Order: sequence, then structure tokens, then C-alpha cells
Amino acid sequence: MFDADTTALLRAVLEEVCENISVYETCARTHVASKILEAASNGQLSIDELKSAGQQALNASYDVALISAQRDRNSIGSSNLRRP
Repeated sequence: MFDADTTALLRAVLEEVCENISVYETCARTHVASKILEAASNGQLSIDELKSAGQQALNASYDVALISAQRDRNSIGSSNLRRP
């Protein structure tokens, strides 16, 4: 799909955007990678455009994780209040 130089650029952008994300956080990294690829497929091939797409995806993943964690905390807290 992409030439070797573009593929190297995409990988470099992914690694930069995800530099503080554990390699074990595969869901977040995969989401970011897919959004970077989507941007590149739509002709957004500048470093700034690719980084922006990746950062937006990372922020969205972070927001989802926060909402999920809050929901989990709420369900744990409310289940502790229930009587058997």
C-alpha cells in the first residue's frame, strides 16, 4: 500500500505518539495505528498531520479508559452497598 519511506514515517510517528504507552497496551496502540493509517490513506502525509491524527486517537482512547474505569469503580462501589 505505502512505499518503504512512507511506512518508516508511519512507524516513527506511531512510536513517537505512543512513547509513553506500554507496548502491552495493544488496544490503545492499535487504535492509534489505525487512525494514523487512515489519515495517511486520506492523503494526510505530513508529519504534523499524522502526529495530530495519532494524538487525537490517543486522547480518545484515554477518555474511553477513564470512563470505563469510572464505571467500574461505580459498579464496584454500588455492589458493595447491596445487601445479600
